Amino acid sequence: MPLSPPMDHSGRFAIRAESDVHPLPAELPGAYIAVATMGMFLWDILTNLSSEYHFVLKRKIGWPALVYLWSRANTLAGLIGGTLFFAAPIGRFCSIFSKAILIGFPPFVASETLLLFFRVRAVYMGRKRVVTAFFISLLITVGCSTLIPFVGEGFQISPENRYCTARMNPALGEAMLIIPLLNHISVFFAISFRLMPAHIFEESSSKRGFLSKARVFFRGKHLPSLSKTLLVDGQRYILVFILTTIATVVAMAIGHLPDIYRFILVAPHVAIENSMNCYLFRSIRIKALTPDVQVTESTIHFHQTENSESATIRSTISQSV
Repeated sequence: MPLSPPMDHSGRFAIRAESDVHPLPAELPGAYIAVATMGMFLWDILTNLSSEYHFVLKRKIGWPALVYLWSRANTLAGLIGGTLFFAAPIGRFCSIFSKAILIGFPPFVASETLLLFFRVRAVYMGRKRVVTAFFISLLITVGCSTLIPFVGEGFQISPENRYCTARMNPALGEAMLIIPLLNHISVFFAISFRLMPAHIFEESSSKRGFLSKARVFFRGKHLPSLSKTLLVDGQRYILVFILTTIATVVAMAIGHLPDIYRFILVAPHVAIENSMNCYLFRSIRIKALTPDVQVTESTIHFHQTENSESATIRSTISQSV
């Protein structure tokens, strides 16, 4: 015998939405993206535990290493919180989780920007004006990131549905993404131009002009191992960072999307940025601390002054990372 629908207190049949009977996250694709991002980041941590132990933890722990470890821990905590917010029925804790996640963004931005600053400081050691300029850029970037907690808020979908949704300010969110992007690009070009020896550009210019210059700049030919790591891996990092930032900003700019959809790409953006930034940190540290990495005139064909500068850069980087 078929069961009749439930009746309310007045004797009328109560009509219940399917989402009330079987509550689901506000946007299932968002939950899938959050879980997949979490899995990717855990995989990155586990596959790099050995190199992190040998070239980060086993060496002298200085400020760069502490910032590196903090960036990893902060990113992991944020992704765990984001995964629970998007994919778990946490009910009345939605607001608390959203506030905790947003409050964790300024320290994340600070750690990522500091890792870049340590590199540019090492490359420009002795040039106080350049280092001071990038330190001011660091302060501006970190200062602006303190507005991130005001980007939005999370709340429970309904009394019957314990999953979370959010209200966001897309314009402020876009600004918070673009400001670090500008800082990262300026650091990348500053390091790249510092590493490239002047005579290579002169030779390239006499042969093929601008295209040859660009080719030398992006390929890093005739550079020592450490400098090439800084240049080539730095190019990969900034390219990925630009692409993920653009994708995230574009998603925020699409007005007809639900707020929670417009911000879902922030999680992959954060995870990829930290993975690439930490990969670059480890690569530089490995090259700088490997005894057989030498900077000699025969390997890079520098003039004597350039050779001396390159050796100084390597020595400074080995101490700074």
